[in-house]
Amino acid sequence: MADTYGWVVACNGALLTFAASGLQGMQHPLRVTRVILDVRQTGSGPVSSGEVVHSSAVISNVRPATSEDSEFCYTLHQRALGPVIAEVFGDWDDPVQRAFHRAWFDPRRLRIVQDPAGERIGVLDVQDQADHIYLARIELLPEYQDRGVGTALLRGLLTDGRPIRLHVFSANTRACQLFERLGFHVEVDYDGRLAMTSQTG
Repeated sequence: MADTYGWVVACNGALLTFAASGLQGMQHPLRVTRVILDVRQTGSGPVSSGEVVHSSAVISNVRPATSEDSEFCYTLHQRALGPVIAEVFGDWDDPVQRAFHRAWFDPRRLRIVQDPAGERIGVLDVQDQADHIYLARIELLPEYQDRGVGTALLRGLLTDGRPIRLHVFSANTRACQLFERLGFHVEVDYDGRLAMTSQTG
C-alpha cells in the first residue's frame, strides 16, 4: 500500500466548502476552519470522520486577509517564488516587485493560511469566475512545502466540481509537478508560462 495524503476539514460540517455570502467581489469565498493532514491514508479520498488521523501537519485556520498582512505576503512571495522569478527574469528587482505587489494586494480577495500556533504560513488568492475557479496564487513558506499542505488545499478546491484554471511558470517545476499529480493539464504553453486546467467529471 502506498502512503498518500488524506485530509479532514471542519467547516460547518462540510469539506472546504464555498459559503454563499462573503467578501466583496467574490460570491463564494473559501471558508475553512481546520485542515488535518494524514500521511498514512490509503487512497486519495477524504478521511471519514470516524477514522483516527495521525497528523504530520495541521492548518488550524484559513482566515480573511487584512491590511496588516501586506508585508507578510510580500516576504512570502519573495521566499516562495523569488528563486523562480530570478531564474526567469535574471534577478529579483525589489522596486519592480514592490510595484507588482501593491497592484496585486487586496485583502478583500485573499485568505491567509495559519499554523496551529497562529503563525502565518501561506496565502490563497482564489477568484470565482462563475463557470470556473481561477487560482491566481497559492504560496507557502518554504519550510511548509512538501508536507501535503498545498495538496490538501487544492483537493479542497477541487470538491467544488467546477474546473480550476491557473497560470504557472514552467520553471516552477515543483508547482507544475503538484498540479499534474492532481490531474491538471496544460492548455497553453507560452513564453515560459503554462495555462493549466483541472480535470472534471
